[in-house]
Amino acid sequence: MVDLNNINPYRGAWRRAGALLLPFGALYAAGIRLRSLAYRRGWLKSFPAGVPVISVGNITAGGTGKTPMVQLLAGWLHDEGLGPAVLSRGYGGKRSGEDVLVLEAGSDPNPRQAGDEPCLLARNLPGVPVLVSPDRVASAKLAVSRLGAGLLVLDDGFQHLRLRRDLNLLLVDASEPLWKNRVIPAGTLREPLSAMGRADVVICTRTPDSGIPPDLEQLINRYCPGRPRFIARHAPTSVKPLGSTPLPRAREDSAGFLLVSGIGNPQSFRNTAEACGLRVAGEKHFADHHRFQPSDLDQVGRLLAELGADAVLFTEKDAVRLGPLAGRLKWPAGYLGIRMIVENEDQLKRLVLHRIRKAR
Repeated sequence: MVDLNNINPYRGAWRRAGALLLPFGALYAAGIRLRSLAYRRGWLKSFPAGVPVISVGNITAGGTGKTPMVQLLAGWLHDEGLGPAVLSRGYGGKRSGEDVLVLEAGSDPNPRQAGDEPCLLARNLPGVPVLVSPDRVASAKLAVSRLGAGLLVLDDGFQHLRLRRDLNLLLVDASEPLWKNRVIPAGTLREPLSAMGRADVVICTRTPDSGIPPDLEQLINRYCPGRPRFIARHAPTSVKPLGSTPLPRAREDSAGFLLVSGIGNPQSFRNTAEACGLRVAGEKHFADHHRFQPSDLDQVGRLLAELGADAVLFTEKDAVRLGPLAGRLKWPAGYLGIRMIVENEDQLKRLVLHRIRKAR
């Protein structure tokens, strides 16, 4: 029997166990279709924000690169002087009450309260407020009326139909066989594949050098005919130190890094590390959005010693999630910064700006 508590819910054993959950997946898919129909027919009400809204999202559970894409997009819009604000649900954060949490430049957000992704965005987007609340309509009202936002970027918003949007960017992980997926809980799809039809633009992330895989190309042609599509890849920026112990200098006989991650797609972290020439000595995986405890770091330290690795390398999200624990690390550690690179980036930027002008 598969122990669902000890596997990554987005990969491997979950898919093998998925056949047992097909009836539940069918029920979930029916409910999602009914909800979507209710919004299209007006049975459920959606609300305008009063300013242009751009949504960045996906249809699968797990990481497709939404956070670096939101960061890239909001950075563009800020540089254009358009006054963007980012709206996030704050997944993984634990807050009391329903008030909107506002993360701005100079604030010291707590990832345990706000969630790691909003904290990462706030740190990397000076001058762009990040608002955190499960009620994105309330966040939108506050951003416009009190913060004077000129437009809104909805992080992980493809399924959030309650707030009207002017541009839907759908991210699809080209390294994953999307056509094989089933709807949650039998697979990784948040919605049936037909939901791709809501996309205005499709961005294929983690695209191999050979281009968009044929199976994915067929799906896009079927569900998003005539929609603009772009190729994007995750690119490392640099390895930055964590804690007080300096990182060792690179050498030919280096044992390499122990990779530690609590993300939906840990293989992508290894691929990115290796792509920038880093040697991998081993890996330690935690659940997506894992909250690190001192005992976790004790495990990492023991594994580091067993492998004889030179240092520990975290993802940038995990480095944010460590919080004050980063200052207590007793071994060399760092994190790998990531940014999104889009082929034909100027074309995508022109498309986004045109849609914003049209919405205004």
